[in-house]
Amino acid sequence: MGFFSLLRNSRALYAILTFMLAAGIGFPGLKVPDADMSDVVLSDGFEEQLYEDAFENTADVRIMSSNVLVDFDWGLGDNPVPPRAAKFFKMLEAYRPDVIGVQEQSRAWTSAFVQYLPNGYKVINPVSTFKDQKMTAMVYNSHTLKLIDSGDYKFKSKEADKKLRRVVWGVFEVKATGKRFGVTNTHLDFFKNTEPDYLNYMIPEICSEVDEMTATVNKIIKKYDCPVFSAGDYNTYDNRTDISPLSVYTKLYAKIAEELTDSKFNCEESSVGDLTEVIPGSFNEDCVAMDMHDCDHIFFKGDTVIKHFALLSYSYLYDMSDHNTIFVDAQLN
Repeated sequence: MGFFSLLRNSRALYAILTFMLAAGIGFPGLKVPDADMSDVVLSDGFEEQLYEDAFENTADVRIMSSNVLVDFDWGLGDNPVPPRAAKFFKMLEAYRPDVIGVQEQSRAWTSAFVQYLPNGYKVINPVSTFKDQKMTAMVYNSHTLKLIDSGDYKFKSKEADKKLRRVVWGVFEVKATGKRFGVTNTHLDFFKNTEPDYLNYMIPEICSEVDEMTATVNKIIKKYDCPVFSAGDYNTYDNRTDISPLSVYTKLYAKIAEELTDSKFNCEESSVGDLTEVIPGSFNEDCVAMDMHDCDHIFFKGDTVIKHFALLSYSYLYDMSDHNTIFVDAQLN
């Protein structure tokens, strides 16, 4: 491990940098706003219902993916972070994922993460995530995992928004068993329209993003000889949806599926929330929701078994984001 990687992964340095980040100390022009959640009151029965539905992981690791939705207006109106973050953090406490890939983590979300994440959870590269407004981020549970290596980068695509369109990755060791695994998290670009001239330009651009991401997966596997889970908002759909299998979306999904395996079609069991309707013909018939953003996926590559795929499409989490959180419980072989 290189010197800077050692510093980045040091527990002591993390604690110091996180304190400085929260206080806005020592970084020119860096002042973290207070994500005051003291006045947030969760609805009656929220925690009781959350813990009633939550279940423990009986496999090796639990990998989660969540597009938390920015707090500023992207066509859906303003969405203040504190009341949604309170639910998000309670969700983490109930399900205790080992790694969370987060998309649309705006500065307000990062402020909340720095100050209110449940005990033991850490943001990879917290200072640069906030300072450079990296909205594709990763959180891990330092109580259960040791961070071996990590990094992040923006896509080379000319169209890629450097804050949004990124990959963040980590290699972890399970403290209890010594088993290692990698995780990537991404938020691919999307097709804003379907005009031929636009598509002729954008399809190669987004395909290049896929190539960069899968190349990172393969590098991790080659270097560390471990399975890799690829979480994220892929802005692409599999061909079970109403979108034509010939559409650009499903073609992009097919490109990803050439390299990686979709966990929701290759799991031993699956579960959904109360807002879900079943789409007939899916491999695991209860893991597909009519109301979910089916552009969120957790792919994997390497020697692992997905014991459970979960879609948290619950009514009491409905206003937390415009996406449903998903996770997998995986056995590392």
